Amino acid sequence: MQGTLDFYGLVLVRDRLVINVDDSLGVTGNVTVYGSVWTAGLDLIVGGSAFLVYSSQALLFADQVAGTSCETSTCGDGVRTYDEECDDGNVEAGDCCSATCTLEPDGSPCDGDTCTDDACVQGTCAAPPVVCGACQACSPGAGCLPAPATDCRQPVPPHRARLALRDDPIDANDKLTWSWRTGELAELADFGDPTTSDDYTLCVFSGDGSPTLLLGAVAPAGGLCGDRPCWLPRTSKGFAYRDPLAPAGLAQIRLKAGAGGRARIRVVGKGEHLGLMSLPLPLPISVQLRADDGTCWAHYSATGVKQDERRFRGLAQAP
Repeated sequence: MQGTLDFYGLVLVRDRLVINVDDSLGVTGNVTVYGSVWTAGLDLIVGGSAFLVYSSQALLFADQVAGTSCETSTCGDGVRTYDEECDDGNVEAGDCCSATCTLEPDGSPCDGDTCTDDACVQGTCAAPPVVCGACQACSPGAGCLPAPATDCRQPVPPHRARLALRDDPIDANDKLTWSWRTGELAELADFGDPTTSDDYTLCVFSGDGSPTLLLGAVAPAGGLCGDRPCWLPRTSKGFAYRDPLAPAGLAQIRLKAGAGGRARIRVVGKGEHLGLMSLPLPLPISVQLRADDGTCWAHYSATGVKQDERRFRGLAQAP
């Protein structure tokens, strides 16, 4: 407040009176108050002289005006009173308002949903969705679990995709080849931009219902492979990835856009970082190539599979 304050009457403040950050009422000049002042806490700082006439009946007056006692409060009744930082209608902790109606610290867990990163922020539960791994999805109550995506693009017709695996006694000689041909419409923009921002992950699952993740190999976005970029654009039709060392399991990817039946993808993985499980594999097999932007391409094999302890070959079937 600037200047001089002269006040006559009753001052009622049902919450803590906060004028400055230090819970004080500041007056630069002189102050004269005739009447009663009632609040949870008030420090009156006066730049000049002060004259205060105080009535011992202040709380009685407050009770009469409010219609209820201002001296007591009930935590958990949903009514925030002067001595409560919050009141959410319960006395349970873990929801950003504690059992004693004080704010729980920022960062405290709140809603308990396993599919949200829930944390208190200034008394409010902020719950952005959990971001699972490339070969996972969030299941309520269980969190991130291996799960095939349900909206992947399919080859046309289905048998025009093929998966071949070689399980060598020497892991460095393990190899995977996945061809996805004559696929659904794919435009260049569908591939995102793997040269800068979109990782690509090949996921191989076994079984229906509660699938098992057999393999998850990555081609990271950007980067250098030797003295050249790992990802290169292929004219205006797609992208090519090449890393002979395959440190994350994938050595080659070719992405080609095209109208219905002309889109093509080829993926080659090799070496010990491929993480290939021992053959033979339990059926059915689901293969998905996923981009960080959410687009994916799939292949499903339930029949027509040839495999033994060393090799697997399977054509795509309609899921």
